[in-house]
Amino acid sequence: MPEFSEITVVDNEFCSIKITGIEEDALFGYTLNSLLENKSSEITYMSWSDTTLEENDITEVNEIQFTLSVSDANDWMADDIVNETIVLNP
Repeated sequence: MPEFSEITVVDNEFCSIKITGIEEDALFGYTLNSLLENKSSEITYMSWSDTTLEENDITEVNEIQFTLSVSDANDWMADDIVNETIVLNP
């Protein structure tokens, strides 16, 4: 796997999210090392869903695409702070 350079995928007045590394894992596929900086006084969290690569007959990954959502944990009806599609090439 080529050397990965840290990238900032989100940077706004509420939060900053960086992907600091990508590690290939024989058991789980890929691990994205990330750093989330909460710039607000509110509680935030980061979550995403995944699917099993083997169930979809995927043996090689050339691109990782996911939707990153950051929400106000105290107000589920509020607009997302971040809702962006991120594309990485490991």
